[in-house]
Amino acid sequence: MRALFTITLLLLLMPTYSDAQDADLHLNARNQITLQKSDYQCSNNYDRTKGYAKCYNVFDAPKHLIKELNMKLHLPDSLKTAANRPYIYHSATYGDYLIGDYQAGKPYNGFFKQDGAALDWMIYSFYQNGQLIEQLYNDQYNTVTAREDTEEAYTTLDARNTFTNGVLTNGIKLSTIEIKGAAAELVHAVKNGKTDFFVVGLFAMHYGEFIRVTPEASGYLLQSSLSAHQLHLTFNAQGRRLEVLNSNGKADNTIEYLHHELADQPKLSRQTPQVYIEKNGRLYIEQVKDIQALERETRREENGNDGSPFLYKMAQSLFTLRPLNKAFFVSMLSEQFQPGGRPDYLGQYQYFEGKPYGIIYTAGTAPHTYNLRTYQAGKLMTDKAYNMQNKTLAEIKAAFKARKK
Repeated sequence: MRALFTITLLLLLMPTYSDAQDADLHLNARNQITLQKSDYQCSNNYDRTKGYAKCYNVFDAPKHLIKELNMKLHLPDSLKTAANRPYIYHSATYGDYLIGDYQAGKPYNGFFKQDGAALDWMIYSFYQNGQLIEQLYNDQYNTVTAREDTEEAYTTLDARNTFTNGVLTNGIKLSTIEIKGAAAELVHAVKNGKTDFFVVGLFAMHYGEFIRVTPEASGYLLQSSLSAHQLHLTFNAQGRRLEVLNSNGKADNTIEYLHHELADQPKLSRQTPQVYIEKNGRLYIEQVKDIQALERETRREENGNDGSPFLYKMAQSLFTLRPLNKAFFVSMLSEQFQPGGRPDYLGQYQYFEGKPYGIIYTAGTAPHTYNLRTYQAGKLMTDKAYNMQNKTLAEIKAAFKARKK
């Protein structure tokens, strides 16, 4: 898959004909493409031209921008409607192409190319009388996961976004995520106006991965383009349960995490790490029920047997059932696994060779407040930033964030 993705990214950058042709490209009054001087001059819009597909600004004789031309595409009949068909054309040389008409410098009728986030998805917005009606696009998630590494696969518009009063009701929304050392994007899929699933795309040199997160009533299903396994995470009153599912949908491993009240801390085993989380506005301790099940999964992930460097880490970032959004994925990808870095995570505590490491919380004297002490290599840290008294969870999280700056 990594080799496939590298090839794919290289192919997307390959020109398919020379820039010399661009200088001679024209449209006539019937929106036919010609190399003969005609009614309108076409100028390559290099900001929007990506890979095989080409985008042009179209000017009239006084050099007014009046149209947009997008060509070398493939459109199935299933996406053509009575409304958009007048703006869809075909040429034996240039394939299917789309026309958009400007009015007062703004999209008014027809198709216009949109920003495609990190992977330059091909998305074309269709307007009627200045109003956004729909978007046609190439679903690169399906194209890459299906391993269709051909020009036609990447230039076929095979999906549609629909809108009601300018609000997306069915389809996808794209956004770019800024992380160090890689490019990332978030695909938010919507069905009937509600979240259907999310896809996180991660891209770096010789690496590319899509991780799909599907919210369910009691948890999430996580899948990766690099892994044959799926992770099924569910929540209940006692805590959370992580099932590692093989390609047949059977559980190869199950890890259960129990959530304990802070008052139960003296009863908990010192042999197993204690993770502090925020749940329903209160502090809880999460502790794995079977440490051997956790160690099996950690070994599998560390040995590269999973294939995905992020799938298991993402599941471990979901401590509670929560609405997902861009802010969550940004924090998950860009922050270290440290207190205040990831949602709901407030630190952990464990004994190693008889010495305490990490943060220990106790109840404060005021209602809904907590004390914390931080140990490093078995010794209590004396810096006030690592030791707090009678602080609310909001104050503690704010202090963690300030400490990172």
